[in-house]
Amino acid sequence: KEDVSGLKEDVSGLKEDVSGLKEDVLSLKQQQDIMQEEIKGLRADVDRLDVRLTSLEGEVAEIKNDVSVLKNEMSEVKTDISVLKTEMSEVKTDISVLKTEMSEVKTDISVLKTEMSELRNEVADIKEDTEITRAACNELVEWAEKASVVINVPFLRVANG
Repeated sequence: KEDVSGLKEDVSGLKEDVSGLKEDVLSLKQQQDIMQEEIKGLRADVDRLDVRLTSLEGEVAEIKNDVSVLKNEMSEVKTDISVLKTEMSEVKTDISVLKTEMSEVKTDISVLKTEMSELRNEVADIKEDTEITRAACNELVEWAEKASVVINVPFLRVANG
């Protein structure tokens, strides 16, 4: 009986140990559940971070694309500026040529004005000579008519004025 009683005590002790182990298992299960919830939360956080990272990567790709477009546009603007500088240089050369030609034209105009002034003087002299000649011719015609001289050359009477 002592053996049975000792065994009963052992069984009773083992039952207590099992009961304690059951409590420990329940506690561990509760801790496991809490940890699993925390892991789920962390996984959700990781998923949100992955989504945000993907979004940021998309934004970075867009920014890189925009930068590339801007670089291309800047390159085109630089090319346009270079072309404009070349054209401006050509325009400056053309202006210089035009200034030289304008100076030559001014010189030509000055020469023409001088020649025109001389021609006006000559025309005025010719008019004066013509009036004198016309008056002399008319006077000779009048003398010839008065002298009743026959002249074989027809007379042309020139009007005064």
